[in-house]
Amino acid sequence: MKIKPKRILEILEEKGLHVPKKQQLSSYLISLRKKYYGASTISLDELEAWCQRNSLIPDDDDKPWVLKYQIEYEDEINEDDDNKNKFQFFVTTRRLLFNANDAEVISNAFLKVFGTDHNVVMCWFHMRKNVEKNLYLVEDKALHGGIMNDIETLQLSTNKNIFDIATRLFLKNGRMKTNFFDIFQMNG
Repeated sequence: MKIKPKRILEILEEKGLHVPKKQQLSSYLISLRKKYYGASTISLDELEAWCQRNSLIPDDDDKPWVLKYQIEYEDEINEDDDNKNKFQFFVTTRRLLFNANDAEVISNAFLKVFGTDHNVVMCWFHMRKNVEKNLYLVEDKALHGGIMNDIETLQLSTNKNIFDIATRLFLKNGRMKTNFFDIFQMNG
């Protein structure tokens, strides 16, 4: 109904009905919300399960789905980090990905939401498309999936320093010495 508790109390009083205390009404609304919509907080395990359940690409162009997610639990995080649980997930639709071809629209939306305090080097969609286009330069086809996974993980970097270190490690990988990585360095 989208009516605030205070207004509910006023309506009950106007209709001459029993008016509970504000705390009683709040407790009742919380239990009702939980009954119909579930708990208002979820664990990382529940979030991970939700991401897994919603990772399949639907047939409906407007139905949201999880394109990529990453969840790190305290015991999995290295000691140089802040040792806290972390999660990232990216939800999209087929239509949004289709519309991602128009980089100017995406750039304008990003600026409107996040302002000019952020440094965007390249549109992720176009970077990914460019990488896929040049994967033929890596002769060992068995490496293609790992390369794409590494690059997708790179784009999840939380700051420039982490991105730069991870990129250097990615490019130093001995088995990856091909023309593809020369192109990646020029474009990166």
